[in-house]
Amino acid sequence: MIQVRDAVRQCLRTQLEDADEDDIKLARTQLNQAYDRFVARNGPVSDRVNALAFRGDPDLPLLFSLENYDSETNKAVKAAIFRERTIQKQKSITSAESPKEAVIISLNEKGRVDLPHMASLLGRPAEDFLPELKGILFFNPQSHEWETEDHYLSGDVREKLQTAEVASVNEPRFHEMSRR
Repeated sequence: MIQVRDAVRQCLRTQLEDADEDDIKLARTQLNQAYDRFVARNGPVSDRVNALAFRGDPDLPLLFSLENYDSETNKAVKAAIFRERTIQKQKSITSAESPKEAVIISLNEKGRVDLPHMASLLGRPAEDFLPELKGILFFNPQSHEWETEDHYLSGDVREKLQTAEVASVNEPRFHEMSRR
């Protein structure tokens, strides 16, 4: 099972590293060979005896994922990794169709609202698309960051309202927030 584990790790590694297609196919062939040898000698990976022998290894769930196992018949069918690429390296998105889509991409890729990133996705300055995000994004006068509605309107909203009211005296962009 160690050889199967090492082969599946290598197969996954070649896919994650976006290796040459020939290298990925070679790793897949080696995985198939290691798995077939193991099953010919010991039966399916998911068989109770094999699972018990490898129970302390943290990669046991990974090994179980290699087959669709039927415990009644003690038969296993190979999973997709033996036939095809199962993971892709994440590719950065380079454009967005709308400001709302740019918000989603920013949150997904950056974990926060990132106006410069959104501007590059949309190919226009933030001042042009921010009006389209009215009610979706809010500028937090405490953190001086743009936040999504659900983030900004959570927590101690009374304190945030007071802060927005104070900020609205000097900053017209906070007038709407203080009226909410």
